[in-house]
Amino acid sequence: NCYCLLNRVEFGFAILGSFFKCGYEPDVTTFSTLINGLFLDDSVIEAEKLFKKLLTRKLCEPNEVMILTVINGLCRAGHTLTAYDLLGVFEKTSWKPDVLSYSTVIDSIQGLCNSGR
Repeated sequence: NCYCLLNRVEFGFAILGSFFKCGYEPDVTTFSTLINGLFLDDSVIEAEKLFKKLLTRKLCEPNEVMILTVINGLCRAGHTLTAYDLLGVFEKTSWKPDVLSYSTVIDSIQGLCNSGR
């Protein structure tokens, strides 16, 4: 988390590599931290790719924190429609978006409207 907050997400991934070499299984918190670090580093596409890879390969089960991290990161990066679509996808799963999820996307839409987009 420290490396990600210092905008040195590449060191976070280096540590992840060490996890695998030592036989440790990274958990949802580890992946959420790396996804957040990618968003903080303005690496939106890489964050989306990592999230999708986690889902398709079932490397970890996303929890509320991870999903909100992705939704918030997408909205902050101006990818509001993608975040909105993601809410729709998760509405069909066992995880149901809550007030915070919806308000994050609504605030982002409001920001787009206020800026004339």
